[in-house]
Amino acid sequence: MLQIEHDEHDEDEHHHDEHCEHGAQDPHYWLDFTNMQKMTKVISDELIKILPANKEIYEKNRDAYIKMLQDLDMQYKTQLHSCQVRSVILNHNALGYLAHRYDFEVHSLSGLSPEAESSAKDIQRVLKEISQDGIQTVFYESFVNAKVIQGIAKDSGVKIEVLQPLGNITADEAKRGATYKSLMLENLKKLSKAMICH
Repeated sequence: MLQIEHDEHDEDEHHHDEHCEHGAQDPHYWLDFTNMQKMTKVISDELIKILPANKEIYEKNRDAYIKMLQDLDMQYKTQLHSCQVRSVILNHNALGYLAHRYDFEVHSLSGLSPEAESSAKDIQRVLKEISQDGIQTVFYESFVNAKVIQGIAKDSGVKIEVLQPLGNITADEAKRGATYKSLMLENLKKLSKAMICH
């Protein structure tokens, strides 16, 4: 089994949603481009061990993929550097790594678990955060029941949009040949618009 270490950030950082349980570990490590570079290197090394005759091909593909990840990182840094809104609301906190790296806050209904039930207190908290932070768009994910977040968007008069945390993809995304790069660029476009970035 491949062992891949990924960066962990302080659970007490303000970037983390206050709904998260103390000590909970964010499983969405693939949304950090630094972690993805580490994964790319580990997988490449393992493939070379298995099929050393293909070493040159694996190294070439590894370098190209790492370059792509570095380019994505730079685009996120550039586009999210100067935004009027510095927080994002979504149904569950899948964006902890992105928020930590690009200095914005995440508020969510259900912490790290997409299956967690939202209480009336959670809903009131999110409605207050929308008003206080000047949020104009709230997010949810495919494959997740969006009724509560849709109701919040309607009650607060803000837009609602889908984000793709890449835990899985939809049939439509698979059909159109969506990739890690294309989906992360779509996420960036939506985040940049929602956060009113320049």
